[in-house]
Amino acid sequence: EAEHQPANPTELALVHQLYVAVQAQGFTCLEAGSGREGLAVLAGTGELPLIVSDLRMPELDGMGFLAEVRRLFPDTAVLMLSGMAETSVAVECLHLGAADFLTKPVSVAEMHARVTRALEKRALVVQNRYYQATLERRVQEQAERIRELFLEGVQMLARALEAKDPCLRGHSIRVSRYAVATARRLG
Repeated sequence: EAEHQPANPTELALVHQLYVAVQAQGFTCLEAGSGREGLAVLAGTGELPLIVSDLRMPELDGMGFLAEVRRLFPDTAVLMLSGMAETSVAVECLHLGAADFLTKPVSVAEMHARVTRALEKRALVVQNRYYQATLERRVQEQAERIRELFLEGVQMLARALEAKDPCLRGHSIRVSRYAVATARRLG
């Protein structure tokens, strides 16, 4: 891990400005001074919809923090900030699951736009997962109902045949008992 240099006053002012800007969007903001402290905050609060993280942090860098957040809370949108404009770093963050990568200094307008976009995308992903789970559950329920209706239909046909021909009375019940006994014996 790279050694973290103490934040300079300009960087602290930027962080505070971004903090205020995100709060102005109506969000409750929590702060952490390091990656490990960020994970401790998450352990206490649980999943959050959005995290804005610096790449360079003490104790646990931004990449390690991002990987751990994605492992623990895969639906949390993570925006990564860095003072370095290296494309390879941005690509690596995106591969690790970051919703976006911003290069400092970041304007308030850009932060607002990126936060909004990340949260909209997260909402669509969560909504899609909900719809998929709901659809799968409904398909299973309908498949079970179709099986029940099919069995009821077969039973009604058997009763109709038995009612029509006195010689067949009770035949389907006997056949079903033999079939169940055979199936049990065969395992």
